[in-house]
Amino acid sequence: MKRVQGALALLCAAAMQARAERVDVGACYAEWAKDRVTVGNAQFERAWVAGDAGLVPVSFVLKNPDTEWFAGAARQTKAAGTLAVKAESGRRSAVGAEGLRVAVTVGRPARQSVLWIFPAASGALVERSDAERAAVTADAAGASGIEVDPPRQENDKTAAGAAGAETFALAPQHLRAVQVALMDQTDNHNELVWEREWLLMPNEAPFTVQGCVLIV
Repeated sequence: MKRVQGALALLCAAAMQARAERVDVGACYAEWAKDRVTVGNAQFERAWVAGDAGLVPVSFVLKNPDTEWFAGAARQTKAAGTLAVKAESGRRSAVGAEGLRVAVTVGRPARQSVLWIFPAASGALVERSDAERAAVTADAAGASGIEVDPPRQENDKTAAGAAGAETFALAPQHLRAVQVALMDQTDNHNELVWEREWLLMPNEAPFTVQGCVLIV
């Protein structure tokens, strides 16, 4: 009887390990089950579920105090598939800081995303596979020093989706956005850094970010 109980305990433990796993690297961590992956550190926590076209973001919490940035509908997105996850410590470049590298494969055909989490960062760096990034190529407009929105094109949304961009349904309203572009040559005003700042409204029209950094 004791042997049977011991065997059952081992089977239960193995089943639990197959359903959910966790990896910690310093202050960074990653947890995942068959259709959901969560990453974070002492400053933030993000979660995704498996979708038909890759990872679908469902939560973004900034800690101390805990504040959920995603709207309720976005957090209730249903998973559509399973995940294959590999987590390990690593450096994104030879001179970069050590962090947690989480490679996630989802969907058919398989799409891979790499999540980088660093101890001092309040967010995750998301990298798509080379095939997804190569799906769309666009010529970036040079900075002129005149802050005028470029003409919108009908295929902007399609291009963003094909490039693997994430779409966020945010709960807070009236967010301040700062768009920063770092140029390799000066514009008409002899500037190397171009910055645009504006207040996002609930009825904000879709826009394409052209720059290196977007802060919200």
